[in-house]
Order: sequence, then structure tokens, then C-alpha cells
Amino acid sequence: MRLIVRRNDLEKHAGLISRFQKSGWEIVVR
Repeated sequence: MRLIVRRNDLEKHAGLISRFQKSGWEIVVR
């Protein structure tokens, strides 16, 4: 599965996004 985030959202939600990565998501930064 793929999660698309904007760069400024990446900084805001860093903890949440790393949790998504741990559960096997692919993170795409736009």
C-alpha cells in the first residue's frame, strides 16, 4: 500500500508516518 504525503505534512506528522512505514506502507513524498 502507498501513502502519499506532502513535504510539509511529512514534518508535521513524522511520528505517524514512521508508524505507517513500520506496518509495511510505502511512503511517497510529493
